[in-house]
Amino acid sequence: MPVYEREFFDYVESNLHPTGSVLANPCRRGSLRRLLSPGTQEDLFGDPLEVILERLSGDIVNRKGGYMRWREKIGEKERMLSVPSKTLWKFLEDYLEPFIEKQRVHGSCHGGIKGWSPKSSLESHLPIVTALSFDMESAFQNMPARKVFDFFYCSLKGIDNYEERRDIAGFLTFISTVRYDQQRGLPQGSPISQAIFNRLMLEVDETMFWAATERGMTYSRWVDDFTVSSPDRRDVREFLGAVNLLAERFPVARDKVYFQEGEPVYLLGHKLVGGRVLKNSREERLRNKTPPLDYYKWLSNRRAFEPWIN
Repeated sequence: MPVYEREFFDYVESNLHPTGSVLANPCRRGSLRRLLSPGTQEDLFGDPLEVILERLSGDIVNRKGGYMRWREKIGEKERMLSVPSKTLWKFLEDYLEPFIEKQRVHGSCHGGIKGWSPKSSLESHLPIVTALSFDMESAFQNMPARKVFDFFYCSLKGIDNYEERRDIAGFLTFISTVRYDQQRGLPQGSPISQAIFNRLMLEVDETMFWAATERGMTYSRWVDDFTVSSPDRRDVREFLGAVNLLAERFPVARDKVYFQEGEPVYLLGHKLVGGRVLKNSREERLRNKTPPLDYYKWLSNRRAFEPWIN
């Protein structure tokens, strides 16, 4: 994906409030409606999208828009949840999400993609003897707003006016992200975060897929859970280049890197054995109690593993 660094900082430095740059500007607002309209005729109640934009504009001006945020313990981990207000949720789910889903994802991206389940994703790895699985650390939080802006700006190719394209991309970025301690990132609790994340990972998926294919391996990604497998026994050093490839771009969850060889193999809450994928989340939880692979020990010495990209 192209990097629109100048455009992003132009938007940030212009210090334009979203309502001033888009919702309160008839030209910008009209372009946004044309961009996101599902193409249905106006009914007796007028243009539904216009009604939503009017409500959203008022909510933001009155500081009622945006996200409701709280911390909640999910499983063994406390997470920061950020759920859009009622009006914003409707705008994101009914209008922005269909636009996002028109943009390309890689075929190895399975989580959140229609027609894929954890079981069918794992079936694409059969037969399997050796596997490496690893997670991106705090995936949504560590996807910076600058990259979200790049995605939207690239998707607005039909808008030729520079300032209009910049402002709409900035507005969509603003309402699609929330502020964490150091930067804005994707909210956990939004209906569109997963769709945006999948498309922002397109280049990583492409690189992983071809590097794995060249090595006779299979690659897939279930949201922030990466899996690389082989139908025969391989040394762990042949797999670690995949972890390094991600680590050079995004942080890797230190306690969620697992190397497995021989049957059974436990992945995504399932057990892979005898050429079958069986549901067995209890055994996976037990497996997760074993020490993860200390991949930093390997990555500190590049001679200890085979780089996946030169």
